[in-house]
Amino acid sequence: MTSPVSAVEAIEKAMEKAMEGDMSAPLNAIDRLRMLVGGVNTHNFDMHDADWVLDAFETLLPLARQAEALQRENAELREALEPFASVASYFDHLADDGHSVMVNVRLGDLRRARALLGGSENAE
Repeated sequence: MTSPVSAVEAIEKAMEKAMEGDMSAPLNAIDRLRMLVGGVNTHNFDMHDADWVLDAFETLLPLARQAEALQRENAELREALEPFASVASYFDHLADDGHSVMVNVRLGDLRRARALLGGSENAE
């Protein structure tokens, strides 16, 4: 099974395709647009539309990278919260969230949570 292509990979691939070939040959923005969106009817596009789409691709790439980084960070944070969330089910019978409880938590879990929240450079 092949892994899904990330947004970053898809944008980079499309932009590489638009830039391949003889770069000394004069290609206008519409020609490059046709390479980027291969198979889409670009007959009614004018130069303004093509320039806008090309600019959008250049803008999307860093945003896609940022989104993927945030998704990875979100997954790390969820994983770090798991030890704490798993203990909560032992106290579901307590209706009042104001109760204090004592639980055993691994020191490594506490340090990892702190590090992921920016309190230390030593995330495991």
